[in-house]
Amino acid sequence: LHLHWINWWLDLPSFFDTLPASLPIVWTLHDMNPITGGCHHHDGCEHFHSQCGNCPQLKYPRSNDVSRLGFEAKKRAYRGKNIHVVTPSRWLQRQVEQSDLLSDASSVRTIYNGLDTKKFAPIDRVTARRELGLPLDKTVLGFGAVSLGNRRKGLREFITSVSQIKNASDFICLGFGDADASELQKQLPQFRTTGYLSTARELALAYSASDVFVLPSFAENMPQMAVEAMACETPVAAFDVGGIPEIVIPGKTGSLAPLGNCNELAANIQGMIDDPNVRQELG
Repeated sequence: LHLHWINWWLDLPSFFDTLPASLPIVWTLHDMNPITGGCHHHDGCEHFHSQCGNCPQLKYPRSNDVSRLGFEAKKRAYRGKNIHVVTPSRWLQRQVEQSDLLSDASSVRTIYNGLDTKKFAPIDRVTARRELGLPLDKTVLGFGAVSLGNRRKGLREFITSVSQIKNASDFICLGFGDADASELQKQLPQFRTTGYLSTARELALAYSASDVFVLPSFAENMPQMAVEAMACETPVAAFDVGGIPEIVIPGKTGSLAPLGNCNELAANIQGMIDDPNVRQELG
């Protein structure tokens, strides 16, 4: 049996109760929910190492709150099952190994997500920009998420970083994903949006039209957008968090700034803007 993201789909206690102890279960994790009392990202909390409770993400945390009850329910559900855990990043593998919930797992290993490099491949930049209606004489800073309004995707940090970049008239910010375009146009010097993109071709166009892909997330497992951008030969400027440093290698495939350090992220972006040769080499 191979499980992926099943939160809200299955009632874990009754579901696992139907499975024989000998049945091999491969569970590919896409966030931290299977190893916590309920949260999908721990945001620095380490309660999941031993037993949740007093959850900082709850409005009224207490020792026997819903995170404790969820933790204990999962512990009972997993007990005695032949579970093999797969994580898309070594970062998430370390989190699994630190959690008491899957401490009895039969195995834990990292298998990175695949990518179709025939679909995600560089498109001629002039062609990509013409199709998207972007100017040819400006630097394009791409950034995106399924929802740019998701706080963990770092839109606020992106705006703070971009505001420090010199010569605002020389670059354009290209956002792809659901967003409030009218609000972003007030906060960013020059902003265009593609809206939500649903096909690999549309995404490859956006990545190829960009000179730099900026990933200011402050919670990530293994962001596929970074890998997609790199497959389209676009370097990535990101925060050093989660699984990102496993693929964004400073000086080789992009640049990393300490988590939340907008000054350094801005400096890294500025360096790529100022030196097209560096951008090309990293791409």
